[in-house]
Amino acid sequence: MDKKSVEKNDPVVGKLVSFRNTSLAHRDPTTVLGGAVTNEGQLTWAEVDTLIERTITIIHRYSCLFRASSYARKIVGHDDYKFLLRMVRDWLLEKEARLEEEMRGRN
Repeated sequence: MDKKSVEKNDPVVGKLVSFRNTSLAHRDPTTVLGGAVTNEGQLTWAEVDTLIERTITIIHRYSCLFRASSYARKIVGHDDYKFLLRMVRDWLLEKEARLEEEMRGRN
């Protein structure tokens, strides 16, 4: 399953290999002599995301099997700030509610 997902026969992998062979690691003589490089054959962002997801899945699977460790795409606690912002918002709302209640009591 993993081997098939990284072979040149796969359309996205084939596109990556072709782009690598003509524009990245090697230069295709027709591209060099022709002047401007076209966007033809380049990967879309969605295709890049697909390849990254495949890579992470494969690395994670074999790392778990052979090294008993795993990899994550995000740092643990990367969204902790959201919790803090919710806490501050809740505190402010509670403080405003108390002030409004206090103001009603004075009138």
